[in-house]
Amino acid sequence: MQREYQVQNVEVVLNRRYGGFGLSRLAMDRLLELGFELTEGEKVYYPKVRAETGYFSYDPVNLLRHDPRLVQVVRELGQASWGDSAKLEIKTVYCRYWINDFDGRETLIDGV
Repeated sequence: MQREYQVQNVEVVLNRRYGGFGLSRLAMDRLLELGFELTEGEKVYYPKVRAETGYFSYDPVNLLRHDPRLVQVVRELGQASWGDSAKLEIKTVYCRYWINDFDGRETLIDGV
């Protein structure tokens, strides 16, 4: 799956581990503190939960990967921001970019 964004000189959050992008409960709480709003269908937000671990993983549908609040949260919390199966990384892009996803592991393609 590919998503294309038309932005320049921004930082982008990627997932570098197979399994998929996701945020921890702590990261989601911090995003909400910074003013991020869930979409109407997410007002009562049910995270993916693994029964054996009780681990949460949030992936809001309207959260852009270059949202400055997301970058701030990942930078502030580090590994504590990662959801289940995620390994989040911040990259800088200087032109239009795509995020290519293969089994949850994402690759940044810029300059397209």
